[in-house]
Amino acid sequence: ETMLRAFVPDLLLMDVQLSGDVTGHDLVRWIRRDGRFSTLPVIMVTSHSERRAMVDSAEAGADAILVKPIDPDLLLTEVARRLTPGR
Repeated sequence: ETMLRAFVPDLLLMDVQLSGDVTGHDLVRWIRRDGRFSTLPVIMVTSHSERRAMVDSAEAGADAILVKPIDPDLLLTEVARRLTPGR
């Protein structure tokens, strides 16, 4: 939490699978509860292409989910869509 507040990111790009007992979904849910980060764009990546992984990410509050291997052009497009004002 302290690192997130100190860094103040414009966008988060994270994997669904994190180390330890916390998942990317858990982290997004926590971020969304904090009013300062409720609109922070979050793009999640996963190696699971099943519909459930996509639904879980959307329910957690992710703005987009990309399946690995990620096409670089798609990644750049998703990032630009979320960082370009007025888009």
